[in-house]
Amino acid sequence: PAELAAVQQSRASAQRVDLEHPPVIHRAVDYAAPGRPAWRPRGQAPMLAELVREGRLPPVAQRTGPEPVVLEGVDGIGRYGGTWHRLVNSITDYTTVYWRLSSSNLVRWSPQGYPLVPHVAKAWEVSADQSVFTFELRRGMRWSDGQPVTAADIVYWYEHEIRYFNLQPKLLRAGAAQGRITKVDERRVRFEFGQPNPLFLERLASTGMNSDDHTDHILPAHYLRRFHPVLGDPEVIRRTMEAFELTSPVAVYKRMKHFMNPEHPRLWPWVLHTYKPTSPQTFVRNPYYWAVDAQGNQLPYLDRLVMDIKTNNLIAVAAANGEVSMQERHIRYDDHTLLLGSAAAHDYEVYHWKPSTQSLFTVFPNLNRRID
Repeated sequence: PAELAAVQQSRASAQRVDLEHPPVIHRAVDYAAPGRPAWRPRGQAPMLAELVREGRLPPVAQRTGPEPVVLEGVDGIGRYGGTWHRLVNSITDYTTVYWRLSSSNLVRWSPQGYPLVPHVAKAWEVSADQSVFTFELRRGMRWSDGQPVTAADIVYWYEHEIRYFNLQPKLLRAGAAQGRITKVDERRVRFEFGQPNPLFLERLASTGMNSDDHTDHILPAHYLRRFHPVLGDPEVIRRTMEAFELTSPVAVYKRMKHFMNPEHPRLWPWVLHTYKPTSPQTFVRNPYYWAVDAQGNQLPYLDRLVMDIKTNNLIAVAAANGEVSMQERHIRYDDHTLLLGSAAAHDYEVYHWKPSTQSLFTVFPNLNRRID
Protein backbone atom coordinates (compact mmCIF):
# COMPACT_ATOMS: atom_id res chain seq x y z
CA PRO A 1 0.00 0.00 0.00
CA ALA A 2 2.81 2.44 0.78
CA GLU A 3 4.38 1.91 -2.64
CA LEU A 4 1.02 2.34 -4.36
CA ALA A 5 0.41 5.60 -2.48
CA ALA A 6 3.86 6.89 -3.52
CA VAL A 7 3.16 6.00 -7.15
CA GLN A 8 -0.19 7.75 -7.10
CA GLN A 9 1.34 10.83 -5.49
CA SER A 10 4.10 10.94 -8.12
CA ARG A 11 1.56 10.71 -10.91
CA ALA A 12 -0.70 13.37 -9.37
CA SER A 13 2.15 15.85 -8.90
CA ALA A 14 3.31 15.34 -12.49
CA GLN A 15 -0.13 15.94 -13.97
CA ARG A 16 -0.88 19.11 -12.03
CA VAL A 17 -0.87 21.99 -14.52
CA ASP A 18 -1.59 25.45 -13.16
CA LEU A 19 -2.34 27.72 -16.11
CA GLU A 20 -2.74 30.71 -13.79
CA HIS A 21 0.67 30.20 -12.14
CA PRO A 22 2.92 28.33 -14.61
CA PRO A 23 6.57 27.62 -13.77
CA VAL A 24 8.87 30.42 -14.96
CA ILE A 25 12.43 29.56 -16.06
CA HIS A 26 13.37 32.63 -18.11
CA ARG A 27 13.84 35.76 -15.99
CA ALA A 28 13.22 39.13 -17.60
CA VAL A 29 15.90 41.61 -16.51
CA ASP A 30 16.83 45.21 -17.34
CA TYR A 31 20.20 45.08 -19.09
CA ALA A 32 20.52 48.86 -18.78
CA ALA A 33 20.11 48.78 -14.99
CA PRO A 34 22.86 50.68 -13.14
CA GLY A 35 25.09 49.16 -10.52
CA ARG A 36 25.56 45.46 -9.95
CA PRO A 37 22.18 43.69 -9.96
CA ALA A 38 22.23 40.10 -8.68
CA TRP A 39 22.11 38.52 -12.14
CA ARG A 40 25.24 40.27 -13.46
CA PRO A 41 27.76 37.54 -14.43
CA ARG A 42 30.19 36.94 -11.57
CA GLY A 43 30.20 33.26 -10.59
CA GLN A 44 31.61 30.31 -12.53
CA ALA A 45 32.52 26.65 -12.19
CA PRO A 46 35.72 26.05 -10.16
CA MET A 47 37.42 24.40 -13.15
CA LEU A 48 36.84 27.53 -15.25
CA ALA A 49 37.94 29.84 -12.45
CA GLU A 50 41.26 27.96 -12.39
CA LEU A 51 41.69 28.49 -16.14
CA VAL A 52 41.03 32.21 -15.67
CA ARG A 53 43.73 32.39 -12.97
CA GLU A 54 46.15 30.65 -15.32
CA GLY A 55 45.39 33.21 -18.04
CA ARG A 56 43.92 30.59 -20.38
CA LEU A 57 40.40 32.06 -20.31
CA PRO A 58 39.09 35.64 -20.03
CA PRO A 59 36.94 36.57 -17.00
CA VAL A 60 33.43 35.15 -16.86
CA ALA A 61 31.71 38.49 -17.58
CA GLN A 62 33.64 38.76 -20.84
CA ARG A 63 32.72 35.21 -21.82
CA THR A 64 28.97 35.53 -21.26
CA GLY A 65 28.71 39.12 -22.47
CA PRO A 66 26.78 41.87 -20.66
CA GLU A 67 23.36 40.61 -21.86
CA PRO A 68 23.20 36.90 -20.98
CA VAL A 69 20.03 34.83 -20.79
CA VAL A 70 18.97 34.71 -17.12
CA LEU A 71 17.45 31.37 -16.10
CA GLU A 72 16.33 29.93 -12.78
CA GLY A 73 15.24 26.32 -12.38
CA VAL A 74 12.16 25.31 -10.41
CA ASP A 75 14.45 24.11 -7.60
CA GLY A 76 16.23 27.47 -7.35
CA ILE A 77 19.97 28.11 -7.46
CA GLY A 78 22.08 25.01 -8.15
CA ARG A 79 25.58 23.79 -7.33
CA TYR A 80 28.51 23.24 -9.68
CA GLY A 81 29.85 19.79 -10.46
CA GLY A 82 28.73 16.33 -11.41
CA THR A 83 28.24 14.21 -14.50
CA TRP A 84 24.98 13.40 -16.26
CA HIS A 85 25.13 9.78 -17.43
CA ARG A 86 22.61 9.16 -20.20
CA LEU A 87 21.96 6.33 -22.68
CA VAL A 88 21.26 6.32 -26.41
CA ASN A 89 20.38 3.40 -28.67
CA SER A 90 22.64 4.13 -31.66
CA ILE A 91 25.30 6.44 -33.07
CA THR A 92 22.52 8.44 -34.74
CA ASP A 93 20.81 8.85 -31.37
CA TYR A 94 23.75 10.98 -30.21
CA THR A 95 21.99 13.77 -32.12
CA THR A 96 19.77 14.23 -29.06
CA VAL A 97 22.58 16.31 -27.56
CA TYR A 98 21.83 18.91 -30.18
CA TRP A 99 18.10 18.84 -30.91
CA ARG A 100 16.77 17.71 -27.53
CA LEU A 101 19.23 18.93 -24.90
CA SER A 102 20.92 21.97 -26.45
CA SER A 103 18.71 23.51 -29.13
CA SER A 104 19.52 27.22 -29.43
CA ASN A 105 16.83 29.21 -31.22
CA LEU A 106 16.20 32.93 -31.47
CA VAL A 107 13.09 32.49 -29.30
CA ARG A 108 12.00 29.72 -26.98
CA TRP A 109 8.88 28.17 -25.48
CA SER A 110 8.11 28.46 -21.77
CA PRO A 111 7.67 25.21 -19.78
CA GLN A 112 3.91 25.08 -20.42
CA GLY A 113 4.06 26.64 -23.88
CA TYR A 114 3.27 30.34 -23.89
CA PRO A 115 4.64 32.91 -23.50
CA LEU A 116 7.42 32.72 -26.06
CA VAL A 117 10.57 34.11 -24.44
CA PRO A 118 13.90 35.47 -25.75
CA HIS A 119 16.76 33.03 -26.18
CA VAL A 120 19.55 33.77 -28.67
CA ALA A 121 17.65 36.95 -29.54
CA LYS A 122 17.42 39.60 -26.83
CA ALA A 123 14.28 41.14 -28.32
CA TRP A 124 12.19 41.24 -31.49
CA GLU A 125 9.67 43.38 -33.35
CA VAL A 126 6.82 42.23 -35.60
CA SER A 127 5.21 44.36 -38.31
CA ALA A 128 1.48 45.12 -38.08
CA ASP A 129 0.65 42.66 -40.86
CA GLN A 130 2.93 39.97 -39.35
CA SER A 131 5.07 39.63 -42.46
CA VAL A 132 8.33 41.21 -41.19
CA PHE A 133 10.17 40.01 -38.05
CA THR A 134 13.25 41.87 -36.80
CA PHE A 135 15.46 40.25 -34.12
CA GLU A 136 18.14 41.87 -31.98
CA LEU A 137 20.95 39.59 -30.84
CA ARG A 138 22.65 39.75 -27.45
CA ARG A 139 25.60 42.05 -27.01
CA GLY A 140 28.84 40.18 -26.35
CA MET A 141 27.46 36.70 -27.02
CA ARG A 142 30.13 34.22 -28.19
CA TRP A 143 30.53 30.86 -29.85
CA SER A 144 32.23 28.06 -27.90
CA ASP A 145 35.58 29.08 -29.45
CA GLY A 146 35.21 32.63 -28.14
CA GLN A 147 34.30 34.28 -31.47
CA PRO A 148 31.37 36.75 -31.43
CA VAL A 149 27.86 35.77 -32.54
CA THR A 150 26.54 38.34 -35.04
CA ALA A 151 23.77 38.84 -37.57
CA ALA A 152 26.21 37.58 -40.22
CA ASP A 153 25.89 34.08 -38.74
CA ILE A 154 22.19 33.99 -39.63
CA VAL A 155 22.56 35.68 -43.01
CA TYR A 156 25.32 33.18 -43.85
CA TRP A 157 22.84 30.34 -43.41
CA TYR A 158 20.40 32.01 -45.78
CA GLU A 159 22.83 33.23 -48.43
CA HIS A 160 25.38 30.41 -48.53
CA GLU A 161 23.35 27.36 -47.55
CA ILE A 162 19.67 27.95 -48.35
CA ARG A 163 20.30 29.76 -51.60
CA TYR A 164 23.51 28.02 -52.66
CA PHE A 165 22.22 24.47 -52.06
CA ASN A 166 18.67 25.43 -53.17
CA LEU A 167 17.08 24.26 -49.92
CA GLN A 168 13.41 24.72 -49.00
CA PRO A 169 13.27 24.79 -45.18
CA LYS A 170 9.84 24.79 -43.55
CA LEU A 171 11.05 27.56 -41.27
CA LEU A 172 11.12 30.06 -44.15
CA ARG A 173 7.89 28.97 -45.80
CA ALA A 174 4.86 31.27 -45.91
CA GLY A 175 2.19 29.67 -48.06
CA ALA A 176 3.91 28.30 -51.16
CA ALA A 177 6.71 30.89 -51.13
CA GLN A 178 9.96 31.20 -49.20
CA GLY A 179 10.83 34.25 -47.14
CA ARG A 180 14.19 36.02 -47.13
CA ILE A 181 16.70 37.14 -44.52
CA THR A 182 18.63 40.42 -44.52
CA LYS A 183 21.18 41.96 -42.18
CA VAL A 184 20.13 45.26 -40.58
CA ASP A 185 23.37 45.79 -38.64
CA GLU A 186 25.85 43.71 -36.64
CA ARG A 187 23.25 42.64 -34.07
CA ARG A 188 19.96 42.88 -35.95
CA VAL A 189 18.56 40.59 -38.61
CA ARG A 190 15.25 40.73 -40.49
CA PHE A 191 13.03 37.88 -41.77
CA GLU A 192 10.62 39.06 -44.48
CA PHE A 193 7.72 37.16 -46.04
CA GLY A 194 5.53 37.95 -49.03
CA GLN A 195 2.36 37.44 -46.99
CA PRO A 196 1.34 37.43 -43.31
CA ASN A 197 3.04 34.62 -41.39
CA PRO A 198 1.38 34.76 -37.97
CA LEU A 199 2.78 31.43 -36.72
CA PHE A 200 6.39 32.21 -37.62
CA LEU A 201 7.52 32.77 -34.01
CA GLU A 202 5.94 29.49 -32.92
CA ARG A 203 7.62 27.66 -35.78
CA LEU A 204 10.92 29.36 -34.95
CA ALA A 205 10.68 28.32 -31.30
CA SER A 206 10.03 24.72 -32.39
CA THR A 207 12.93 24.50 -34.86
CA GLY A 208 15.35 21.74 -33.98
CA MET A 209 13.05 20.27 -31.31
CA ASN A 210 12.47 17.01 -33.17
CA SER A 211 14.83 14.64 -34.91
CA ASP A 212 13.28 15.20 -38.34
CA ASP A 213 13.94 18.96 -38.44
CA HIS A 214 17.58 19.87 -37.85
CA THR A 215 17.20 23.36 -39.30
CA ASP A 216 20.17 25.05 -37.66
CA HIS A 217 19.56 28.67 -38.65
CA ILE A 218 22.44 30.18 -36.63
CA LEU A 219 25.82 29.02 -37.94
CA PRO A 220 29.45 29.95 -37.13
CA ALA A 221 30.22 31.69 -40.42
CA HIS A 222 33.83 32.37 -39.38
CA TYR A 223 34.47 28.61 -39.21
CA LEU A 224 32.29 27.16 -41.97
CA ARG A 225 33.17 29.60 -44.75
CA ARG A 226 36.69 28.08 -44.91
CA PHE A 227 35.14 24.83 -46.13
CA HIS A 228 32.36 26.23 -48.30
CA PRO A 229 32.56 24.99 -51.94
CA VAL A 230 32.57 28.58 -53.26
CA LEU A 231 33.80 30.75 -50.38
CA GLY A 232 36.40 28.38 -48.97
CA ASP A 233 40.14 28.07 -49.34
CA PRO A 234 40.72 25.57 -52.21
CA GLU A 235 43.90 24.25 -50.61
CA VAL A 236 42.20 23.68 -47.24
CA ILE A 237 39.32 21.90 -49.00
CA ARG A 238 41.75 19.75 -51.02
CA ARG A 239 43.71 18.70 -47.93
CA THR A 240 40.49 17.91 -46.05
CA MET A 241 39.20 15.80 -48.95
CA GLU A 242 42.45 13.86 -48.89
CA ALA A 243 42.57 13.43 -45.11
CA PHE A 244 39.01 12.11 -44.82
CA GLU A 245 38.95 10.35 -48.21
CA LEU A 246 35.99 12.43 -49.40
CA THR A 247 34.85 12.73 -52.99
CA SER A 248 33.90 16.39 -53.44
CA PRO A 249 33.98 19.88 -51.86
CA VAL A 250 30.30 19.45 -50.95
CA ALA A 251 31.16 16.26 -49.05
CA VAL A 252 33.89 18.18 -47.21
CA TYR A 253 31.43 20.88 -46.19
CA LYS A 254 28.91 18.37 -44.87
CA ARG A 255 31.65 16.50 -43.02
CA MET A 256 32.84 19.65 -41.22
CA LYS A 257 29.24 20.54 -40.29
CA HIS A 258 28.65 17.14 -38.68
CA PHE A 259 27.33 17.38 -35.14
CA MET A 260 30.16 15.15 -33.88
CA ASN A 261 32.93 17.39 -35.24
CA PRO A 262 34.60 18.74 -32.06
CA GLU A 263 36.23 21.64 -33.95
CA HIS A 264 32.85 23.07 -35.02
CA PRO A 265 31.96 25.98 -32.67
CA ARG A 266 28.62 25.57 -30.88
CA LEU A 267 26.09 27.47 -28.81
CA TRP A 268 25.43 24.40 -26.64
CA PRO A 269 25.88 24.24 -22.84
CA TRP A 270 28.15 21.18 -23.29
CA VAL A 271 30.40 20.61 -26.31
CA LEU A 272 32.30 17.60 -27.62
CA HIS A 273 35.95 18.05 -26.68
CA THR A 274 37.48 15.00 -28.35
CA TYR A 275 35.74 12.64 -30.73
CA LYS A 276 36.22 8.90 -30.09
CA PRO A 277 35.29 6.16 -32.56
CA THR A 278 33.81 4.12 -29.71
CA SER A 279 31.16 4.74 -27.07
CA PRO A 280 30.77 6.57 -24.72
CA GLN A 281 31.08 10.15 -25.92
CA THR A 282 31.82 12.89 -23.39
CA PHE A 283 30.58 16.47 -23.74
CA VAL A 284 32.20 19.04 -21.44
CA ARG A 285 30.93 22.44 -20.30
CA ASN A 286 31.13 25.26 -22.83
CA PRO A 287 33.25 27.99 -21.16
CA TYR A 288 31.53 30.63 -23.31
CA TYR A 289 27.95 29.55 -22.61
CA TRP A 290 25.80 32.65 -22.64
CA ALA A 291 23.41 31.99 -19.75
CA VAL A 292 23.54 32.71 -16.02
CA ASP A 293 21.25 32.00 -13.08
CA ALA A 294 19.48 34.71 -11.08
CA GLN A 295 22.58 35.10 -8.85
CA GLY A 296 24.96 35.66 -11.77
CA ASN A 297 26.45 32.14 -11.86
CA GLN A 298 27.34 31.01 -15.36
CA LEU A 299 25.45 27.94 -16.52
CA PRO A 300 25.44 24.97 -16.86
CA TYR A 301 25.94 23.61 -13.36
CA LEU A 302 26.91 20.11 -14.54
CA ASP A 303 30.54 19.60 -15.54
CA ARG A 304 29.89 17.08 -18.28
CA LEU A 305 27.40 14.93 -20.14
CA VAL A 306 28.40 11.32 -20.87
CA MET A 307 26.32 9.41 -23.42
CA ASP A 308 26.74 5.67 -23.85
CA ILE A 309 25.17 3.31 -26.41
CA LYS A 310 22.98 0.39 -25.39
CA THR A 311 20.56 -1.63 -27.46
CA ASN A 312 16.90 -0.82 -26.88
CA ASN A 313 16.19 -3.87 -24.75
CA LEU A 314 19.20 -3.21 -22.51
CA ILE A 315 18.58 0.47 -21.75
CA ALA A 316 16.05 -0.30 -19.02
CA VAL A 317 18.34 -3.01 -17.62
CA ALA A 318 21.21 -0.51 -17.42
CA ALA A 319 18.92 2.05 -15.79
CA ALA A 320 17.75 -0.57 -13.28
CA ASN A 321 21.41 -1.28 -12.45
CA GLY A 322 21.94 2.39 -11.58
CA GLU A 323 24.01 3.28 -14.65
CA VAL A 324 22.16 6.51 -15.51
CA SER A 325 21.66 9.82 -13.70
CA MET A 326 18.38 10.72 -15.38
CA GLN A 327 16.69 9.01 -18.31
CA GLU A 328 13.31 9.40 -19.95
CA ARG A 329 14.23 8.49 -23.52
CA HIS A 330 13.72 4.81 -24.46
CA ILE A 331 12.21 4.02 -21.05
CA ARG A 332 8.98 2.11 -21.71
CA TYR A 333 6.03 1.08 -19.61
CA ASP A 334 6.97 -2.53 -20.40
CA ASP A 335 9.98 -1.99 -18.11
CA HIS A 336 7.85 -0.86 -15.18
CA THR A 337 8.27 -3.97 -13.02
CA LEU A 338 12.02 -4.21 -13.63
CA LEU A 339 12.60 -0.55 -12.77
CA LEU A 340 10.47 -0.53 -9.62
CA GLY A 341 11.98 -3.80 -8.42
CA SER A 342 15.54 -2.46 -8.48
CA ALA A 343 14.84 1.10 -7.29
CA ALA A 344 15.58 0.48 -3.61
CA ALA A 345 18.76 -1.50 -4.29
CA HIS A 346 20.27 1.16 -6.56
CA ASP A 347 18.83 4.27 -4.87
CA TYR A 348 16.88 5.83 -7.75
CA GLU A 349 13.33 7.06 -8.21
CA VAL A 350 10.80 6.02 -10.85
CA TYR A 351 8.33 8.72 -11.89
CA HIS A 352 4.96 7.69 -13.26
CA TRP A 353 4.66 10.53 -15.73
CA LYS A 354 2.64 10.40 -18.90
CA PRO A 355 4.38 11.59 -22.08
CA SER A 356 3.27 14.99 -23.30
CA THR A 357 2.41 13.47 -26.67
CA GLN A 358 -0.18 11.16 -25.02
CA SER A 359 -1.07 9.45 -28.30
CA LEU A 360 0.77 8.38 -31.43
CA PHE A 361 -2.27 9.36 -33.48
CA THR A 362 -3.16 12.94 -34.36
CA VAL A 363 -5.85 14.32 -36.64
CA PHE A 364 -4.84 17.32 -38.77
CA PRO A 365 -8.02 18.66 -40.40
CA ASN A 366 -6.33 21.63 -42.10
CA LEU A 367 -3.41 20.04 -43.94
CA ASN A 368 -2.80 21.92 -47.16
CA ARG A 369 -1.69 18.97 -49.25
CA ARG A 370 -1.01 21.09 -52.31
CA ILE A 371 1.84 22.73 -50.38
CA ASP A 372 2.72 20.29 -47.59
